Formats: sequence, structure tokens, C-alpha cells
Amino acid sequence: MAAIPRISGPNEDQDFHDSSLIDLQISPQLATIRVIVSTPDRSGTELLWVITCLGVLRFEYETVGEGDESEAAPLEIYAIYNDRNSEEYARWTARLRSMGAVRRTDEQVFHVVLASSFARGWGRNEGLEGLQIICRDIRVERAPADYRGHEFKRPRIEADDV
Repeated sequence: MAAIPRISGPNEDQDFHDSSLIDLQISPQLATIRVIVSTPDRSGTELLWVITCLGVLRFEYETVGEGDESEAAPLEIYAIYNDRNSEEYARWTARLRSMGAVRRTDEQVFHVVLASSFARGWGRNEGLEGLQIICRDIRVERAPADYRGHEFKRPRIEADDV
């Protein structure tokens, strides 16, 4: 069985490199977001993972597309990381600290970025990268068995040997 991948910082090795978004679920209370991704392991075998964001404080994204649903392929996610240097991370840690909700915010607030070339900001929001989730906790586990068969292998463009 493969080791559980970890969500690291933006400039660290990425365990979720070249993933595909298979499913996204938001609880009716808006407090939990579950993201199912298909991610290749080091040998290229696609594995399904669920990333559960608990205690969601903010969720945001934009698309560079036209909003049509004709695209058959799942959304490409080139990296998934925790951005502890963002303005939003600082804003939320300061707010929770002022409310007395946290003591050590470095372990109690997460800014999860699902970076994508197709879900990103444009115009006045051009700095928005991928899907942004600010939450209080993150869990990464194997996806439930009912997702088996939903693995998605992206076509690879091989470089020509010159």
C-alpha cells in the first residue's frame, strides 16, 4: 500500500504533482470540503486520495474558461500545497488569535491551494491561483472504495530527443 501523501509548502517537493480533480463535496453547513483527486505515484500508477478540509473559513476560485461543462477531462491540478506565507493565512490567523480561538495558529490554520492552470484568477484577481481553501484542519486518506475506477491518467507529452 502506498504511503499517505502529505500537503507541503509551495516551494517543497509536491506529493500531489499532476493530479486530476475527480470530485468535490461541500457540506450543507459549509464547514467541510472533501476533495477527491487522482494522483500518479512515482511509477505512474494513478491512486485516488480524499483531502478533507475541516472547519472551512473561506473557499474561493475563478475560472479562465467560459463556464461551459463540455470538457470531458477532470480539472488538472498541478500541485496541492499549504501556503503559510499568504495574506489570507495571516488575515485568518490574526482574526482567530484576536477571538481567542487559537493559541498556536501555525498548526490550527491551513491555506490549502489546489493549483490549476484552468482555475485561476484573471483581471483584478489575476493573483488568485487555483482553488483556495482556508480551514482549521486537513486530513489525507485513501479515497473510499466507491471511487475505484475513477482514476484519470493524463496524457503525457514526451520530449523529443534532439
